[in-house]
Amino acid sequence: MRLFIKISVVIFMLLFFCFSTKCKKTSKISYDGYVYDSLSSKNPKGVEGVVILLSACNGKSSGNSSQCMGSLYTIEKATTDANGHFSIQSTTKLNNQSFYVGIENSPYSAANTGYSLSNLPTKLYMHY
Repeated sequence: MRLFIKISVVIFMLLFFCFSTKCKKTSKISYDGYVYDSLSSKNPKGVEGVVILLSACNGKSSGNSSQCMGSLYTIEKATTDANGHFSIQSTTKLNNQSFYVGIENSPYSAANTGYSLSNLPTKLYMHY
């Protein structure tokens, strides 16, 4: 009987540890979109070779603006094809956190706004 109690306690502790730390379920990320040369153009064209960064915040997101109050870290990168299309497939444990999308080496991006996984922007622009 004592052995059964000890085994039960160990299993309970492992399950508790697992659920509270490293064994959290992951979410699949399936994100794709396009990068265009300009928002102001009447006929924007897709831009080839642009590196898109999907990031998350390791600090807290602030109120309504959803700006990262910590530092961003990259979850995954993708490069656009000849039509400006990119596709990111990854997993994350950050289900309820804000995600940030940026264009590498560009001040023109959506990196200052946090998005949920279901609301990531599908159109990005190199210039405004």
